[in-house]
Parts: sequence; C-alpha cells; structure tokens
Amino acid sequence: MQLIELIKEIPWAKVKPFLIAAYPDLNSAKFEKHFLHLRSLEPTVSQMRIILEQVSSEYENYVDVHGKDRTLHEDSEDFKHYSESSRESLGKEEIRFGLDFVVWEEWLAMHIDTTTLLEFDKAEIVAHCLWEMTFYGFTQKKIQVVSDDLKLQCEEIH
Repeated sequence: MQLIELIKEIPWAKVKPFLIAAYPDLNSAKFEKHFLHLRSLEPTVSQMRIILEQVSSEYENYVDVHGKDRTLHEDSEDFKHYSESSRESLGKEEIRFGLDFVVWEEWLAMHIDTTTLLEFDKAEIVAHCLWEMTFYGFTQKKIQVVSDDLKLQCEEIH
C-alpha cells in the first residue's frame, strides 16, 4: 500500500487525534491544509519503503519514521570506512534513510512497510508521515532552502 492510498482512504478526522496525541504543540489547521494538498499531488516513482518504529528509553518515547530501499550497508560506498565491529554487525542490514528532504510526490509513491502496517493504525501512520514530511516547513520551497543551507554548511566544513 502506497502512502497516497492511505491519505486518500483515511479521513482527516481520524488522522488529527493521532497527530495531536503525538505532537500536542502543533497547529492542526496547517497540517489539515497540508493533508488536503497532498491529495491533489501526483505521485512519482520511489523504491523506498516507509517504516515506523517505536523508540522507547528512559529519556524519550517517540515514533521514528525512516525509509529503506533494500540497499545493504555492505553495498554502500562508505562501508570500507566502517569499523570492523560495525562491518560485522551492520553489513547485511538495510541502510536507514532519513526522509525529511524527500519531495512530497516521491513520499506519496512510497509503499508502507508490511511490519509498519501490522504494528500501527493506518491513521497513525499518516499522522507521523505528515509530521516528518513537514519537519522543515510546509512548502517544498522552504524545505529546499533548509536542505541547501545544510549542504552549504557541510561544504564549508570540508
């Protein structure tokens, strides 16, 4: 199931309570507008799967949203720089990708991981995806500006 299918299937009234419960300080009107806007976009193509995982520790409790596309750590160019212990433990694991800067049309084309569909309510999945995709702004232009600024800072460091 693709994210666009969930967004079109689930009404805002079911998404809103999950969003407010997880992120109580948000402006729900902005998220509703974004939710409705997403319904009008045309999904592109993506090999990425959306994965949600509950993270709990004595210090924090949140849902992590990330993507995987079946690329293993051992297949990455950077694998040669991993420590020996990391190479042994991570080699056969899929790389986790942050989705914060992915364009929304690609988000919409992503399939929801099967385990995520089993462990989370569909409306909750949409709520966490909305939060993640707007983390840096409610327009793709704003998100691109933040992304460009981060890239420039990285270049200046190197």
